Amino acid sequence: MKSRKSILLIIVIWAMILSACGLAEQEAPKSYTVGVVNFVPVFEPLIEGFKTRMTELGYIEGENINYIYEQAAGLDAIEGLVASYIEQNVDIILSTSTPATQIVVRMTQETGIPVVFGAITDPVSAGIVASAQNPGANVTGVMIGITNHSMRLDTLLKIMPDAKKLYAPLNIENDSVLVAAEVTRAYAQIVGVELVEPPIVTDEDALEAIESIPSDVDAFFVYPDTLLISHSDEMVEAAFAAGIPLIPQDPTLVENGALFSISNNWTQTGRDVAEKANQIIQGTNPGAIPVDSDQLFLDINVISAEKLGITIPAEVLNQADSIVR
Repeated sequence: MKSRKSILLIIVIWAMILSACGLAEQEAPKSYTVGVVNFVPVFEPLIEGFKTRMTELGYIEGENINYIYEQAAGLDAIEGLVASYIEQNVDIILSTSTPATQIVVRMTQETGIPVVFGAITDPVSAGIVASAQNPGANVTGVMIGITNHSMRLDTLLKIMPDAKKLYAPLNIENDSVLVAAEVTRAYAQIVGVELVEPPIVTDEDALEAIESIPSDVDAFFVYPDTLLISHSDEMVEAAFAAGIPLIPQDPTLVENGALFSISNNWTQTGRDVAEKANQIIQGTNPGAIPVDSDQLFLDINVISAEKLGITIPAEVLNQADSIVR
């Protein structure tokens, strides 16, 4: 009798153990893996903003979310990086810049891996999404938009009303740059400003263009091109050497000496992209999540203005979101 009771007790204990194990397995939270694609250092704040917001949303790195990120050594390394993410079957890919995201989208279309992006001027013209309202396929994100280019030119003319010729190297193989150039040319024609646009395609072209600023231009106007942005320090130095202001889109260049920028805040962009990623994790189809536009900010460096002998009107200073003094 005692033997029978002992056997029954053992069976009950084992049943409880197995049941507890099953429950533990059932309740174990899913862990997500995000593969990051970036080859431009200035976009690091975007990635940090993304991770910070994901943490706030309850995705704790090392617990229920992991990031695979090794900054790609140039655009040529992107395909290999994306291939490794596909092989590892990551849950989401976070991508920055137009050329990198074009590669990511092309390679992941048949995999079903969701893609979220930031730091792209016009994803529709670049063929990344079908439309901003209905991106389609496996991709969504946050775009910079195209209005800031004419706004930059307009602000420059408020600061330097006599400016008539701008130096603007043009990457003829970057779709976002071509869209930005089209918008800028249209406004330049209205206000009577000439654009000098030497074509660039390679990294060597970009460096040569930076080192060959014409002597008769009034400012260096930077299109949103990763080739140029990857040589930010060289652009700042070259513009100062030529005695002209550098007018980029990227606000990080203002901190390093550019006169002003009108653009988004990369950290905030990353936070906004994280909201898209959270929607995807919660079950929403990425192709059904509208692409949002970044909020624009005016950043001014008055130290650089003084060095160049430029007086910034109070009207412009009063509109600034950030001023480097």
